[in-house]
Amino acid sequence: MEPNLLCFILFTLFGFVLTSFDEHHYNGTRHYNYCVLGAGPAGLQMGFFLSKARRDYIILERNSGPGSFFNKYPRHRKLISINKIHTGRCNREFNLRHDWNSLLSDKPDLLFRRLSSEFYPPADAFPLYLSMFVRELGLKVQYGVDIGRIRSVQSATGRNYVLTDQHAADYTCSSHCEYIEEFLLQALPQFSSLSGHEVSSQGLIVVVMQYGKKKIDYLGRSRAETDWTRAWKSNFLHPVLYYYDSLPTEQDMKMHPRGWPLPRPKAIHHMVEDFLTEWDGPLSHIQPLRRFLEHCVQTDLRAFTAETCFHSALTHHKPPLFCQQGYLNQQGVQHYSQLRRRVYKAGPVPVEQVTAGMSTAANPAFPNYLAPPGASVSSGLKLDL
Repeated sequence: MEPNLLCFILFTLFGFVLTSFDEHHYNGTRHYNYCVLGAGPAGLQMGFFLSKARRDYIILERNSGPGSFFNKYPRHRKLISINKIHTGRCNREFNLRHDWNSLLSDKPDLLFRRLSSEFYPPADAFPLYLSMFVRELGLKVQYGVDIGRIRSVQSATGRNYVLTDQHAADYTCSSHCEYIEEFLLQALPQFSSLSGHEVSSQGLIVVVMQYGKKKIDYLGRSRAETDWTRAWKSNFLHPVLYYYDSLPTEQDMKMHPRGWPLPRPKAIHHMVEDFLTEWDGPLSHIQPLRRFLEHCVQTDLRAFTAETCFHSALTHHKPPLFCQQGYLNQQGVQHYSQLRRRVYKAGPVPVEQVTAGMSTAANPAFPNYLAPPGASVSSGLKLDL
């Protein structure tokens, strides 16, 4: 075969492949379980956790690179988020508390300090850091996609969401989660009409940054509380989580307790925070927050393997439900969605049943919020949360 004829055939086939790809890009429908809009720091952080959980996801960004907001803002071109690279401590969680720009990942060196050592770094460095974050973690980001319409459709498997871009290409996503930031508290009863978002049947969690009872922040010995059971007394600005099973009404807002920013919730959680906080503390942070969220969604948020179920069976009077229904019943560790339905249907276990048969000689200083010795939770057992 003539060389020129061979080249002509190859170029023709290559052009056909590109044409087919473009037609699929503009006219086809892409299917994903999760669609994340925007490749800013929040979108990329969500992408990391979805990637870590091996979920089917895509991050859609209208511009040509991540963090495009910071290419224009702030106009004075300096970030006010601190970048303290020398803290005098080796604890990674403590150091991240003084690094307000780095995102979370499994790579301990994937930090903003690689691009700048300034305490108030230049804004131009942040998009570069986000690009490095995408590249080194291999996140799935598609640039140049400007979503102009989102609609929900019912299917045989449930509700799906169809996102349409500027080229009339559709992206179908089967999972849905909403996070609304900086909503006016006084307008909470009109949340749905003002934001266009409906409240889930499982309710909503409102996160408010609050001071303690004195409502001011000041320097001194009693500024913060290191004991999580006294976090509500802290005068250090800290997150407070309010859980409501339904949207508060106008009347509820008028009847809120004196000094409270919101009506009395179904559940409330104060998080300990100060500049000495180590966020990986199992008793001070992880377990209390997990218990609060479990109460809100009425399910066990821990994940168990055969090894941890075996360990739990040897060290606990009553192993967790995940292990009871699967591993200890010689059926393996059941799929999470199956156990979620069972736990939600069964509802929370009454306190009387949990504490029945426990020793009454327990240390009275042991927080009531935590399970007493012999219950189904062990702070010495390392679990995936």
